[in-house]
Amino acid sequence: MKNIFWRLGRRVKKWDDRLLMWSVIFCIICSMAVAILIVVCQDISVDVSTSPFVSKCATVILFTAMLSTVVIMGVLKQGKFYENLENRQLLARMIIDNAWYETDLRSNNKGDQDITYMPRLYYWRRRSITYFPRMYYRKKDGKIYITVKISMGRYQEQLLHLESKVETGLDCEIIGSDYKHKWQYYTFLCEVEKSRVNINQMQAENGGIQFMRHILWDYNSHPHALIVGETGSGKTYLMLSIVEILLDIKAKVFIIDAKNASLAGLETVLPDVYYRKEDIKECVYRFCSAMMDRMDEMRKSPNYTPATDYRDFNMTPNFFIFDEYVAYMVMLPKKEWEEVMDVLKQIVLLGRQAGFFIILSCQRPDAKYMPDGIRDQFGLRVALGMMEGSGYTMMFGSTEKEFVSKDIKGRGYVKLWNGVITEFYAPFVPPEHDFITSIRDKGRYIPGGAAGLPYTFPRDKGDSGNSDGSGNSEKREPVAVRETE
Repeated sequence: MKNIFWRLGRRVKKWDDRLLMWSVIFCIICSMAVAILIVVCQDISVDVSTSPFVSKCATVILFTAMLSTVVIMGVLKQGKFYENLENRQLLARMIIDNAWYETDLRSNNKGDQDITYMPRLYYWRRRSITYFPRMYYRKKDGKIYITVKISMGRYQEQLLHLESKVETGLDCEIIGSDYKHKWQYYTFLCEVEKSRVNINQMQAENGGIQFMRHILWDYNSHPHALIVGETGSGKTYLMLSIVEILLDIKAKVFIIDAKNASLAGLETVLPDVYYRKEDIKECVYRFCSAMMDRMDEMRKSPNYTPATDYRDFNMTPNFFIFDEYVAYMVMLPKKEWEEVMDVLKQIVLLGRQAGFFIILSCQRPDAKYMPDGIRDQFGLRVALGMMEGSGYTMMFGSTEKEFVSKDIKGRGYVKLWNGVITEFYAPFVPPEHDFITSIRDKGRYIPGGAAGLPYTFPRDKGDSGNSDGSGNSEKREPVAVRETE
């Protein structure tokens, strides 16, 4: 049984709030024992008159100091060992300082006083603890694993929501939280910035897009994405990176830039780029119409079942990238933007099975144009740059997450499919990277399909069950948004 819990990590005990002190005392005791052994072994037959007892004591103390110094310095140089001791001490103090334990000490009728760290009462205070939460700590491969036993006590809610305190105290970010068989499992990532990938390392395969080393967005299982960021937050580079990686999987990409800014410049290398007001609305309607046509075609197939989707018919995914979505809605009269909103809702609710996905971006997710009913359907939500508390609330909903601002372009927070909100770094784009050239090489430009001109969506040759002729056939191996080792 002990080996089973050892896999969970080292137990955080009630005495660990002074773990570093106990470790130093242990080193001194061991050093003193070694020093005494050395002195005795080397001077067994020495006469007391020639080697006074005081001289022996001085020798022992000298050896003890030397060995203790060597041992302690060695421990300090082993950063991982020292860090683990310090983290376990911090976790023990977290439990004690918040009084998440039971004791049999009775009140002395002098009021409730914090006597946790008073020297004369420290030992008896620890001896009086009758219940201390079963918490295990383990660190491996830059990740901290904390496991807590849930016993339905008065501190159950606190133990089920430790992420806020642990993130701040241990300087890490939560990437996983799971409850199973009376145990709460937390996974935290240290030095998140080191998990940032270069745009050349960004991958898309088997229905997943790799944004960071530990974050893989499975758009088939968790469809649609919402990206929010102020000017200068790195939002545009993230959108361009997504366009480039989608072309690697031969996906059909339709781009709308309501402000006629950066993404509109792709009209010279891609056929479906729209930025004029009237063309945007027409594109939204036709994208929805193409989705409904594909769904009808799938249902007519003899191989159709309610559990099948576009991948079973070797159809290619379609992505509708709508930059500055809110800015476009503001330009429309109320009746028109309500109509466009209804069409977008249809795509969000029905598009996954047909392989039609939406990626929206804006500077602020205004509740007027992004109601909860549609916002909750986005499997990936990214907030870049520095935002106010109300902005995070509109983006992620009510949360106890402590959001920290850092002046790093492309940094923000992401809400994963399991409800975990963690730090996010967009793929790094080196200064010499040319999006226009790269996208032109990967894209399939069709003359006559330039932005602003009517363009008929090409039908998949494989919609009836054959290959689409592009050599692309996605394997049906869904990869969830998850942490990767």
